[in-house]
Amino acid sequence: MSDGNEATEIVLSGTGSEISFQVYQDVYNSITGHRENLSRNMFDFHKVGFDDLKSLHAQMEQMLEQYACEASGCSVVVRYSDGRTDSFSSFERFETLSGAKVGCVENLELSYEFLIVLPKTKEAKTYKVGVFLMSHVGLLDRLNRSNASDLERNMMNDLMKITARFHIEYVDVSVARSIEAQLDEWYRGLKKEPLIFRHKIARFFATHSGQVTKFAGFVALISITWYLFLPSISSDTSSLFKILTVFVASVSMMTGIGYGLGSWAGRSFKSLSPMAFIKLSNADVETKSSVRQSYLKSIGALVLAAVGTISVSLLATYVASLLGI
Repeated sequence: MSDGNEATEIVLSGTGSEISFQVYQDVYNSITGHRENLSRNMFDFHKVGFDDLKSLHAQMEQMLEQYACEASGCSVVVRYSDGRTDSFSSFERFETLSGAKVGCVENLELSYEFLIVLPKTKEAKTYKVGVFLMSHVGLLDRLNRSNASDLERNMMNDLMKITARFHIEYVDVSVARSIEAQLDEWYRGLKKEPLIFRHKIARFFATHSGQVTKFAGFVALISITWYLFLPSISSDTSSLFKILTVFVASVSMMTGIGYGLGSWAGRSFKSLSPMAFIKLSNADVETKSSVRQSYLKSIGALVLAAVGTISVSLLATYVASLLGI
């Protein structure tokens, strides 16, 4: 980890004089006002508790001890699945008041701002650090509360892939790398839910349950159509038109109902996938229990959806044959 005192010498073209890279960055910022940005996205299924957040705050304060820090500040924003938002002007206020609110956390953001003077510069420069953490449990709870459509849920899938994000706005790159190393060390120490074979199966069915149920219904539809109409099939136009009409009508009914049943089964499997989780109160634990479904229940939902789609296919074809379509 850099201590902020190391400086690479660079040569200024035209004069041949050498200045430290630390001074060069400081002068560049003073003239242009530009700051550099460093961001990292994380995709792990973390489990974050209040003690983990306290540990992060303590590590950030400890990291500042190696610099001449003239001022520092921290703010915390907590967003809940029911639409409420709590904002705290300091970590101490967050620590004191966060337990007073009862609700499932959807995401949490810590923002730090430091005013640092480096050894070879005279002017204090501002460094900003943002830590964003997501809870899949809270997000799914919000989608369930709002009765979100399958389209809305699918749009959220890409957003759910990024479970944490770090952002650093800086002047001196050695300071930024020091902060990044501290954040990385903290995040690696968090408990994480591994992606095991059972989760991979759940992910497959969460994404493809609709196709599975429709395929089962389609196979059943072809079978019953073949069984009912094969004995009387002929090459005349009326017979072929009859079979085609029955087939198209049955496919239309089976597709609509099969998609709905498949989507319902897919949502059951979605709750079995590994989830990022933030626990600040018992409400988070209770919500996680309600969002999670057992593996057997999800398998049952898929079987029921497939059986329902097959039944619709058979019934539609049989009724059509009785009506003489």
